[in-house]
Amino acid sequence: MDKNIKLSIQQAKDLYKSNPEYRNTLLSVFTDVELGIEPIMKSWDELYMDLCGFYISSDSEVKEVSNISLNLANRNIFKTEKQARSSLAMAQLSQLMAYLGDECDVDWNDASLKCTIYKFQNSIRADINRHMYQFLAFKTAKVRDAFLEKHKELIKDYLMI
Repeated sequence: MDKNIKLSIQQAKDLYKSNPEYRNTLLSVFTDVELGIEPIMKSWDELYMDLCGFYISSDSEVKEVSNISLNLANRNIFKTEKQARSSLAMAQLSQLMAYLGDECDVDWNDASLKCTIYKFQNSIRADINRHMYQFLAFKTAKVRDAFLEKHKELIKDYLMI
């Protein structure tokens, strides 16, 4: 026979602190934030888990893996396919930008205007700024806009749109 009980957030916090064995039960109803649980930051070496996710193969394909042991040889596994595709797109965009020569060699230490492409909410924005670093940065708006038009799908992948 099931029974329901009512707990305030404060009561749940107190119960969690005094009885951590109820963690899973309390987390099925309350969030970490509601229970006042601080996230635990770990380094890669402190993780003990099997990895599931996606990596970029040597032939530049995004591949899925599951349940492989965490070690130094597999630090290239992204949690999501979208993140792996973003990384692959970034590599391609960096090569395309290098082809433009010094057009993309902007100096973020000075106050000159930089013509950038970035994500705002869930859309692509082309704008000008001075100090807020963006990977997709150009010296002129004309080249920035042409680059965006030519490589829009790749930019969408990079920005995870």
